[in-house]
Amino acid sequence: MVLGLVILMSPNLGCSWFMTRYEGDQLTEQIEAFKHKMTKSQEVLNNEINTIKSYIKKSTGNLTRNNADMDENMHQMLEKTAYLSGELYTTKNLLQKLSDEMVRVQDELQLSEQKIERLKQSNEELYASLIAVTKELKEKTQTPEHLYNQGKAALKQKNHQVARRHFSDIIKRWPKDRHTDDAMYLRGQSFYEEKQYRKAAAAFQQVFDENPKSSWADNALFMAGEAMQKFKWCVEARAYFTILIQKYPKTNFKRKAKKHIKTLKKRAKNKTYCR
Repeated sequence: MVLGLVILMSPNLGCSWFMTRYEGDQLTEQIEAFKHKMTKSQEVLNNEINTIKSYIKKSTGNLTRNNADMDENMHQMLEKTAYLSGELYTTKNLLQKLSDEMVRVQDELQLSEQKIERLKQSNEELYASLIAVTKELKEKTQTPEHLYNQGKAALKQKNHQVARRHFSDIIKRWPKDRHTDDAMYLRGQSFYEEKQYRKAAAAFQQVFDENPKSSWADNALFMAGEAMQKFKWCVEARAYFTILIQKYPKTNFKRKAKKHIKTLKKRAKNKTYCR
């Protein structure tokens, strides 16, 4: 094997270094291997760099989008804030108006209360005056004569309850008045007209019981007998007519009373006429 010589000069050392061809080939292979390794490393490094760049780009895109989203959200938030600020301003104005209105209403209410108080005082004075006038009118109108006339008017209009109320008032309050006997008799007449014959008989009898010397006494006994006859209590009817004839032999009702007594005797056992 022929070995070639390679002379290497070292400029720095000022000397020469000799190697064989084999050693040169080995060195070349090593250099090529190193270059290949460097190339691979460079490729790996480039891939890493590209990966990092891609990640950075992607991250940058995401960041850009996020920034855009944030900007949009921020814009929306600003718009919403502006809207809410406007609403708040409007609400404050409304509250202020309501407050002013409430103050006005309170002032009006206070004035109204003052007016009411004045009206109340005025009404109390008016009420006192009305009471006084009413009392005076009552004193003037609540007389036996006035009530008697009212009772007669009510009886004429067939308003029997009102009529009897007036007559009863006279009987209770003025038992000795000149209108009392009349009121008793007309009270009985009111019951009679309403066909309340038992009450009518009792009212007519009261005239006789309270004042036998009354100008209405004989008339009242006769009407009491007629009421009992209408009620078909024949025994009681005969009794009233008999008392009438005995107590008032000169009465204008004597003839009628005798006739009723005779009729009642005939019908005494007839259930159609007598109970």
